[in-house]
Amino acid sequence: MAGKFSIYKYVKLQDKHWRYARAAYHPNGKIKPNIVLVKDVNGRATEEKHTEGFYFLNFNNTWIPAGADALEAQHKRKVKLNQAERERFERQDRGSRTKPRSVGEESHQGRKWNISPLTTDRRRWTRV
Repeated sequence: MAGKFSIYKYVKLQDKHWRYARAAYHPNGKIKPNIVLVKDVNGRATEEKHTEGFYFLNFNNTWIPAGADALEAQHKRKVKLNQAERERFERQDRGSRTKPRSVGEESHQGRKWNISPLTTDRRRWTRV
């Protein structure tokens, strides 16, 4: 899996503390501008409007700035996901292009040996 880039907004809550709050989305998948999900006293997420603050992408507990505009943040998330997916495919493609072993070489703990294709007796192998 390429990874998950979650969109958060750094906002000032009612208790005067700055916190990262998860961005809210419409049912069609678009981000709601200036709306974040904040947990209430019962532990349920409620939507609150916060015009101050900036958007960030959270990936592996690192915060990547995504700008002040909600649509810009969603676009940056899409770009980051595409980059991560492309890198994953390139790594996968590189792994499938490994050089096949030749008949005269066998590796054991990083050592190379000259092996005659007709010889199965290991005592006759010579080290390179």
